[in-house]
Amino acid sequence: MRVVSSLRRAFTLHYIVAAVFPILLFAWFSFVYFNHHLLNEIFRSNAFLAHEIVAQTEDFLTRRSTILKHLVLIVSGGRYGVFNEADFYLAAEVNSSDDFESIYILDRSGKIIHLGLAAGEQALKSDYQQADFSGHELFKRFARGEEPGWSGVYTSLTSGEPSISLGLTYDDYLVIGNLSLHHLGKIVGRFSLFDQPLLSDNGKSSFIFSIVDRNGLPIAHTDAAMVFRQQAMRNHSEIVDALSGTVVTAVNSHEGRNWVESGLPVRETGWAVWISRDFDQLTAPIRTTRYVFLSILAASVTFATLAGLLVSRKVLRPLGRLVEGVGALADGERVFQLGEPSYVEIDELTCGFKRMSLAVLERELSLGKSESRFRSLVNSIEGIVFEADFPEMRLTFVSERSEQISGYPASTWLATPEFWQTCIHPDDRSWAFNYSLNQVESGRNHQFEYRLLHRDGHVVWVRQMVNLVVEEGAPTRLLGVMIDVTESKEAAIALQESEQRFRSLVEQAADAIYIFDTNGQLVDVNEQACRSLGYSRDVLKTKKVSDIQLLHPSLEFTSLQKTVMQGGPLTFEAEHRRKNSQLVPVEIRLGSFQFQDTPLFLALARDITERKKSDAALKESEERVRLLLDSTAEGVYGMDCAARCTFCNAAGLKLLGFNSEQELLGKNVHELFHKGYDNGTPCIQEECTICNILTTGIDAHSDAELFSDADGRYFPVEYFARPIVKGDKMVGVVVVFHDVTERKLRLQQSIRTAQLASLGELAAGVAHEINNPISGVINYTQILLNRHKEIGEEYDLLQRILKEGERVATIVRDLLFFSREGGPEKVLSSISDLLEDSLSLSAAQIRKEGILLTVDCAKELPLIYARAQQLQQLFLNILSNARHALAEKYPGNDENKKIEISLKLVTHGETGYIRVLFKDYGVGIPKARIERVLHPFVTTKAAGVGTGLGLSISLDIVKKHGGALWIESVEGVSTEVYIELPIARKD
Repeated sequence: MRVVSSLRRAFTLHYIVAAVFPILLFAWFSFVYFNHHLLNEIFRSNAFLAHEIVAQTEDFLTRRSTILKHLVLIVSGGRYGVFNEADFYLAAEVNSSDDFESIYILDRSGKIIHLGLAAGEQALKSDYQQADFSGHELFKRFARGEEPGWSGVYTSLTSGEPSISLGLTYDDYLVIGNLSLHHLGKIVGRFSLFDQPLLSDNGKSSFIFSIVDRNGLPIAHTDAAMVFRQQAMRNHSEIVDALSGTVVTAVNSHEGRNWVESGLPVRETGWAVWISRDFDQLTAPIRTTRYVFLSILAASVTFATLAGLLVSRKVLRPLGRLVEGVGALADGERVFQLGEPSYVEIDELTCGFKRMSLAVLERELSLGKSESRFRSLVNSIEGIVFEADFPEMRLTFVSERSEQISGYPASTWLATPEFWQTCIHPDDRSWAFNYSLNQVESGRNHQFEYRLLHRDGHVVWVRQMVNLVVEEGAPTRLLGVMIDVTESKEAAIALQESEQRFRSLVEQAADAIYIFDTNGQLVDVNEQACRSLGYSRDVLKTKKVSDIQLLHPSLEFTSLQKTVMQGGPLTFEAEHRRKNSQLVPVEIRLGSFQFQDTPLFLALARDITERKKSDAALKESEERVRLLLDSTAEGVYGMDCAARCTFCNAAGLKLLGFNSEQELLGKNVHELFHKGYDNGTPCIQEECTICNILTTGIDAHSDAELFSDADGRYFPVEYFARPIVKGDKMVGVVVVFHDVTERKLRLQQSIRTAQLASLGELAAGVAHEINNPISGVINYTQILLNRHKEIGEEYDLLQRILKEGERVATIVRDLLFFSREGGPEKVLSSISDLLEDSLSLSAAQIRKEGILLTVDCAKELPLIYARAQQLQQLFLNILSNARHALAEKYPGNDENKKIEISLKLVTHGETGYIRVLFKDYGVGIPKARIERVLHPFVTTKAAGVGTGLGLSISLDIVKKHGGALWIESVEGVSTEVYIELPIARKD
């Protein structure tokens, strides 16, 4: 039975509600706002008091810490440990301070080495010195290398009362100052006076202020006895939260009373400040306000109710007349009778009923047409539209789509009342019918899915949506539609099967799989993850990534997330912490995806413990190999199958002139420094014996090839090359080489020495054979000259014979002198005479080749200390190179085919030098080779013509004489060779 069954009651109720509701809403809003405002003020005042206590506490601690630091500076300022005055300073500070009870210094063993006590407490000195401070909280931190800072509460050896300590370190010592708690108690006492008017009804204090240490023991308390009892206060959740660094204000119940409690951490010490005030006393104004609001509200509601009753009665009187007219219209009268004029809205409603009576006839005519259109519309719906009565559940209407979906026409559905049940799949028949019946009996619209059997036997999934037609509070008809959802259902089943297959694959995966959100909270894990970490799935899903994963210091969780979301999957290494706290190295493949518009991350973690061990063993092996390679004196390098450098040891880098291995790695070693053969022939890569090992696999050895260093200097090497074989496959070549420049020089010099010795012996023999007849020729010519007059043609001929004979004798004498072995000592020599002797040996060859020789020698040049034979060899080597350059440029005679020699005195600082300049106008030397032609085995001559040792030997001779040799040349124009030799000092 409805409460509002008549329009009179409805109007009355609505009028009353319209009048009363705004009043109730305003009263409720005002009361809630006022109540909320007062509660906020209570919470803010509680938090403010806690902050003030924390501020004053931190100020006290900071000032005491500054005092102790200043004392440490005084004690450690140079006199401590020398004059042993630390006890004096410590005692002076204790006596001058109201807070410090004692100050002492401990060494690394926990032994007191200096102690400061008050003047009246000196008797306790032996107690302090015998005490074991190794278990002291601050000493334990000091031993671990941490900053000691402030301690918790403990009983003082001096006063026997609760106290605290401050610890500071300098060098290898720990300074500890013990402070009484009186000052902190005064801070709490001052705030207690502030709240003193707040007393409960039974006279008990309605507030508690307290400072507690890290263990929850009271340092200062409103009730001073609590400090002396040292009763732990960790049973208060706000204290626990504050000790963990969280600021908390909440309302709790204790001993039958409600308290508003605040907890605030003291950051510097790890302590906490706790304030608790009687909530009922603080909220007393709210209760008074509540009674005032209720009184005002009751009066307002009473007035509004009376006003609503009067207004509704006045409005319903004309409506009663309108109801009588409508009843007559319902009884069959087609003309609606108008009543007396009333309210405008009611008069308009009356006119509307009159117009309605006129339209009823017209609408009855169009009803048939509307029914036809309705059937067409229903039959166009993609589903079986039906109507059934209740409680018989008999179908009274079925649309034509029934035949398309089920295979049976609508007439078949309507002919048999139970036909719908027979079409349901046998497995769904019982529950589907009972479910729909229960929902209808409960008066609920509903929808559900089940299977129908088509006329041809196949299964059709349908979603049935049913709306109830309720009349007089009870369902009388069912209006519904059955939609074919076979395709979507089969897709959903396939998706579910796919998800099950995916879950099976995930659970069987060898890698641990973790799915977590942007906050790092684990959403799902696979079985391998549970086995790897030792947690159950339910426990593991309550944890965050940071609980199980340790990242490398260079990585950051937030930056990893951004990188993955912006740039795709990322692979990195980290460590996972198992349940037993064991750390396991893992390789993580991290990716991201969207699930229901929520970004999630998927991490595949693979245990790489064995790989790490293998890598460590491999690295150790590589370090041993590298140490062996870098310890050998020979150069060693390796190259891959593309002739690219793969490694080079320290000796190899030094020989090749490179600073680091990175300058060689990845570069073609043949093109970089394998230049050719010592006979001047270049070495191309296709003919290189080292590169050919890659195809032949045969070891190679050579001592007749040249390498070049980073500066382009060529040097001869001897190398041994072997293939590097991995399994059955060749992967590269290793080459061991060393510089054989000195060996080559010694060999060439020994060969040259032997040649010169043989040439000297031969020249000496020839010279002796020539010397006897030429002496006879000279003597006989002189006799003839003495007998002839000094005029006449015959006399001139004899003069020429004598001159030429003496020239031959001079040549023979110089040849004999050059063939003799020079001594190890330098002797005073004339450089012009040595040059003249050298020219006498090569003058004939110079004239024969058509070379014009000019010599410009300064007068009265100083003597030099020299080995004559070595300087003659020096001059002959340079003249030989000049003759070769001119012959190459001018095969025949030419006026520009000339050599110019000049000798002059130059000075450098206080030292004098004789400069000898040999200038030829031959082919010149390329600019790129000028710096290298003085190196051994570097020549500008064609292959087989020169050895490349002449200039290097010449440079060696000049250096041994303390001089310098350099070359200036313009290719195709001329070459100038400068030699400077120091003159002999007069002393």
